[in-house]
Amino acid sequence: MAWNDKNNQNPWGGNNQTPPELDEVIKDFKNKFNTRFGGGSSGKGGVSKAAKGSFKYFVILAVLLWLLSIRARIGAFLTRLNQYIRSMWNKYVRQKLVSEISRTHLTAVLSALSH
Repeated sequence: MAWNDKNNQNPWGGNNQTPPELDEVIKDFKNKFNTRFGGGSSGKGGVSKAAKGSFKYFVILAVLLWLLSIRARIGAFLTRLNQYIRSMWNKYVRQKLVSEISRTHLTAVLSALSH
C-alpha cells in the first residue's frame, strides 16, 4: 500500500492528527510535576501536603542509603579483621605447630635410628 493511496492516510490506518506542540508538552509536564511535588502555590502561603509527603520520602531514602553505607563499612571492617586474624594465625600458631610437629617427628626418627 502506498502512502498516497486512500486520501493520504498512512498504511496503519491512523487519522491525520498532528502531535501536540512542544510548548503544550512542557506546560503539561510542569503542571504534573508541580502537583506531584508541591512546586506550585498552595494558596495559603504554607507548604503543601504533596511537598511534605515528598520530603518524608526523601528522608526515608536518605536514611536507607545511610544504613546501607554503614553495612558496607562494617563488611569492609570484618573483611580486614578476618585477614588480620588469618595472618596472625599463619605467623604464630601455624609456625609453632609446624615446628612442634617437625621436632616430634625428628625425635621419633632419631630414636628409631639409634635402636
